[in-house]
Amino acid sequence: MRACRAVVVGVALLCSSAVLAEEAGFEVKVGGKTYPMSLEQPLKVTTPKGETVELIVSRKKAISYNKAGLAFQYPSEMKLSEATEAGVTTITLESPASPLAIIQLYPASVEAKDVLEALASGVGEGFTERGGQLKALPAPKRTVSGAERQGKAFDVVLAGEQLKIELFAWKEKGRTRGLMLQHMKTDTELASTQFDVILSSLK
Repeated sequence: MRACRAVVVGVALLCSSAVLAEEAGFEVKVGGKTYPMSLEQPLKVTTPKGETVELIVSRKKAISYNKAGLAFQYPSEMKLSEATEAGVTTITLESPASPLAIIQLYPASVEAKDVLEALASGVGEGFTERGGQLKALPAPKRTVSGAERQGKAFDVVLAGEQLKIELFAWKEKGRTRGLMLQHMKTDTELASTQFDVILSSLK
């Protein structure tokens, strides 16, 4: 079982566990017959005309999001949820493993530097309250939404797990945007792949 993960949503701190969900079963009906089916597993069925065909059901590799002036793609294995509170829209993308991305939309009246400071403060307070140890890292740079952004980064040790957190904030399309990327060190390669899908398509 993975350790509890702390995430910043606005200035509130939430905690959730990464749970691997079992794939739901499927069935296909052809010519009055019902065939059990699983994702990515070939299934041979016979049509009413006596033809044998092979069927494979698979997930889309990436899903598109386009709402509230924000557009991006995200890996299909990540779960998306969204909420709006006090004028701030929060989109959370959670992997079955540890990678987690949070994108927030603030009114233009909110300064990007204030969002970045609030996110950093929330991360610091949240993890230290739970006995975590934080270490500030050199300011990270990432190409996000077509431009290079500089943010804040931390190494975190909590309940024996090592995590890395990156925070960014900037103004675009009349809104101030906040971004948080979090993953366990053991999932660095997976996080890089999943985050690249999101960040390379974010508009």
